[in-house]
Amino acid sequence: WSQLPVCIQEANALEELQSELTCPVCLELFHDPVILECGHHFCQVCIIQCWEAKADELSSCPKCRNVIWFT
Repeated sequence: WSQLPVCIQEANALEELQSELTCPVCLELFHDPVILECGHHFCQVCIIQCWEAKADELSSCPKCRNVIWFT
């Protein structure tokens, strides 16, 4: 990083931040974000829609497929 010009470093940092704030389902910035037990983040509406679409299956993380247990 230290070898790159400052403007490129800032652009890379901004791109990384935007990537961390983007829902992997809708590919938009998070709206009402939720964190699952596995640590992955999603918009609340997106994760609910994913689970409703697969209502006959156990609820799982769309990214890592870990089953989510509700208590």
